[in-house]
Amino acid sequence: MTEGEKESIEQLKSWRNYIIEHKETTKNAADLEFYIRTVLNLITKLQKENAELQKQCISKDKIRELINERQFELQQEYKDFKDDIRLNTLQEIYYLGDGINDRR
Repeated sequence: MTEGEKESIEQLKSWRNYIIEHKETTKNAADLEFYIRTVLNLITKLQKENAELQKQCISKDKIRELINERQFELQQEYKDFKDDIRLNTLQEIYYLGDGINDRR
């Protein structure tokens, strides 16, 4: 999360607290507080989901490491790289990320 995003979240929290403290003098205080609370809850939910996705992702570096290991194994066994399904699959996964933003 960028610093600007963190600051925006803190600003929303500050507004919500202000509305709660001044609900008698703030027009539509209940509605405003509800909307801000809903947005903050959504942000929290998305942060948790993102953290779970990050746990499930394999970094591009790890895939590259597996490719190198497999190439070394094939060299030791005198096998042809082009016909190795495991190596081809790892390479496809590795290069698939070139069109998608890296998560790590």
